[in-house]
Amino acid sequence: MEFNPFEPFGETFMCKHFNRLGKIDAFSYLPPEYKEAGWDKKNIDRMLRFVVVFIDPQSPLFEERDFMKRRKLAKKVIGIKKDDVENAEIEDEAEVFQELTYEYFRLIHATNYEQWFTYKMQIADFNKYLRTPIEKSAQKVAQEVNARKSLMQQIGSFTEEMQKLENVIFNDDRLAKMINEKAVQNSIGGYAERFADEPEWH
Repeated sequence: MEFNPFEPFGETFMCKHFNRLGKIDAFSYLPPEYKEAGWDKKNIDRMLRFVVVFIDPQSPLFEERDFMKRRKLAKKVIGIKKDDVENAEIEDEAEVFQELTYEYFRLIHATNYEQWFTYKMQIADFNKYLRTPIEKSAQKVAQEVNARKSLMQQIGSFTEEMQKLENVIFNDDRLAKMINEKAVQNSIGGYAERFADEPEWH
């Protein structure tokens, strides 16, 4: 594994040990409400180690396609117990769990993720256009109809390519749903503002 969660020993955080992880603000960002609840850098680091074991394609757990079974095994491997704050975070699929999962997924699937997301957004834009009323001008009706037929063909082609990518990067439906929802949420806005604070251990 490129980011072996068992490689940084002692007090070394993954974000300090692996430069690529350290460059991603989400891996060192602690929301204010978590700080108030007593979370610190160690909690975030432990969550990141869990996420790596949970979704990395090179993880020995990756072949387990059942989301819940794989999640339980990943917690056991990292040593997250029932009463630990990280366990509640994972079980509730709360903010830090979802953000770390989404950002790590983007990192390890880089090119395939970008292609998949581009297809997804393009299909959404095409469908939005197709829902608009057709121009009533007689000169434009035929042109508009032909343009819409072409778009519908492209939607079919893009959907097919998007599904091929999904078969490669997603190994279970529940993870796919989570990544889909986060991708749409982050595309709407407010993404940069969440990480406006200076990362805590850079």
